Amino acid sequence: MVNVPKEYKYRLYGMAVEMASKLDMLVPIEIDGVTETRHKHFFGTEAKYINELHTWGKAGTVTIKTKNTPKPYNRCVTCMLVGYLDNHPVGTYLMWDKVTNRMHKSRNVTWLNRMYFKKTERDTDIVVVPRDALENDEDEGTNPEEAQGDNRKQASSR
Repeated sequence: MVNVPKEYKYRLYGMAVEMASKLDMLVPIEIDGVTETRHKHFFGTEAKYINELHTWGKAGTVTIKTKNTPKPYNRCVTCMLVGYLDNHPVGTYLMWDKVTNRMHKSRNVTWLNRMYFKKTERDTDIVVVPRDALENDEDEGTNPEEAQGDNRKQASSR
């Protein structure tokens, strides 16, 4: 749920956990010398959606046209993938529509090959720096506060 804005995270949290548990069942493990997925060990068959995997949060257009839909109305809507459906045919996805806050069960999905929510400028990547790398910088005599001061001086001179 990296790119999902805060106002939607709590709404989609349950769907993300459910999808994670389904994907965890696809991890191969060895039991009594037999290496199979957890799903196959437990249920005896592979999951139907094992060959139709997509990234959680991927954007796709879902066809919502019915026989009674007038011609000028939208026939599809952009939604976000939030899960797979077990008791439906292969390739049936659970898609969430942000505008109406509804879930669509559909096999008519055209994938847009992008994530539904784009990474914003306020999203920052966490950089882990080993402690010994910081100690080496201090040994060289570079003071981080002095470096910031130099950057501020350069920015103000522009």
